[in-house]
Amino acid sequence: MNSPRRITKKLDVYYIDEIMELIKNINLYATSLVVDYEKIFEEKDKETINKYISNIQEYTKLLEGYKKLLIQGKCHSSIHRKFKIVAQEIFEIEQLLKKYSLMVWKTQLTSINKFNNGSNYCFVAYSLLMDPNLKYINDEQLILEQYEKRMDMLQDGKRRFLSTSLVSNELTRLFYESHIAAIIQLDESNYVLYR
Repeated sequence: MNSPRRITKKLDVYYIDEIMELIKNINLYATSLVVDYEKIFEEKDKETINKYISNIQEYTKLLEGYKKLLIQGKCHSSIHRKFKIVAQEIFEIEQLLKKYSLMVWKTQLTSINKFNNGSNYCFVAYSLLMDPNLKYINDEQLILEQYEKRMDMLQDGKRRFLSTSLVSNELTRLFYESHIAAIIQLDESNYVLYR
């Protein structure tokens, strides 16, 4: 299992806002599990996920209070420490939710080995080209240049990211309108939570 996120920088207003936005997305992700995929889970799974959602919401209220104190200039080290501890609790819950996400993926994704040409499908695809302005038709030189640019971007620690898209017979648009993709067969060893 991937290790949980960590708060790695000194807390300032921008970093706190970044953490709060991330936590909002974790809450939406957890809520989506029980709302959008309730038929996949047994009752005990739904109860557990709902408990996690409740905990996230309670922790978020605490964080909002700590954030107000920090913005008001009450920057005591104890408030910083409490903010970090509570945020870390939410990140731990996010890791616990991974089990349920994998259950969704296992039921929703088409197995590469079982795919029949012309049948409905749902795959996770990794975009290899990132330039949204890229327009080409079978230009190998341009493909190579864009691939090299992408590799350079991935070496830059500030711009490192995964670019994945969920594609199906009904939705085939790729991340950043990329034109090339590699299909990924998701499992516990390579699944990464929202980043």
